[in-house]
Order: sequence, then structure tokens, then C-alpha cells
Amino acid sequence: MKKDGLDERTDNRSGWTSVEDYLVALARRRTARHKREGRPHGRMDADGPTPTLGTIPFIVMMAAFALLVVAIAGLAWPVHDEPRPHKAQKELGTAAPGWLEEAEREMNKAK
Repeated sequence: MKKDGLDERTDNRSGWTSVEDYLVALARRRTARHKREGRPHGRMDADGPTPTLGTIPFIVMMAAFALLVVAIAGLAWPVHDEPRPHKAQKELGTAAPGWLEEAEREMNKAK
């Protein structure tokens, strides 16, 4: 130890531990763990991905939503019937054509 109380191992140029020191320590730990437990070869799971209970319900739900979208769009599509001719509506205060002749005939019969 130095007289100011700092350890010599921490005394470097910048006063802080460098990134390289951390990486070296991580590499040493990894090497020690591999010696202890044995080094894994390749991926831990050699099997390919399989559809699990997490993906199958998701696919079924997406298909149900797609069917629901198609059903709603089909029900919302406007249906147009053939246009019907509009009947002429009678206006208040007007008489049908020929009413005067009919009224004169009735008056002549009554005489």
C-alpha cells in the first residue's frame, strides 16, 4: 500500500479501472466455469422450434379476428334495392284532372 492509502493495483493512468480489466476478469470467470462444468458444444437446445401452446392459440385467435372482420364488413356493405318510381303525391288544395267536367255532368243530371 502506498502512504496515501490506495492500493497499487488500482493506481493506473486514469485513476479508474479500465474496460479491458473488466473484460479480462469476465474471460477468466468464463474459463474457470467451463473447466468446472464442461464446455457446452453448440446450442444447448438441439431441437428445432415447435409450435407450442403459446403460438397455436395466437394463430387461432388471429384467424377468428380475420373472420370477424370479414363478417362485419359483409354486414356493413350497403345493399341497394332497385329504385321504385315515386308516386305523385296529391297537394293540398288541388283537384284531380277532369273534376270540373264530372261536377257539371252531375249537376245536369240533378236538374
